[in-house]
Amino acid sequence: MASGLAQQLASAATCEGDKLVAELGSSTSGLSQEEAERRLEQLGLNAVAQEEGNTYRDLLVKALLNPLVILLSLLAVVSALTGDLRARGDGHDGGLGRGAAFRPGGQGGTAAASSRP
Repeated sequence: MASGLAQQLASAATCEGDKLVAELGSSTSGLSQEEAERRLEQLGLNAVAQEEGNTYRDLLVKALLNPLVILLSLLAVVSALTGDLRARGDGHDGGLGRGAAFRPGGQGGTAAASSRP
């Protein structure tokens, strides 16, 4: 119904005024008292219709099905399974030391670790 309502509103917005009034069964002077009462009984109050919103559950499912979230989740699982937890966020850097830098040939680490005899 929500998409039907949106379609009706879009159609009404582009329709000529006199044609729209005729399609709605009205006139430029408005409805008679009897017609207004009949429509009130038949159709209910003249209230603005609202499209249904998303529930929190729907929003959560949509967020979890986001391809980026799925990719990051898979990478986190692979990282945990392989023991590579350097980015786990608890201040532990996987034994590389603060300020560790990658150096070709596998020589990386702090000044003490990189000193050679």
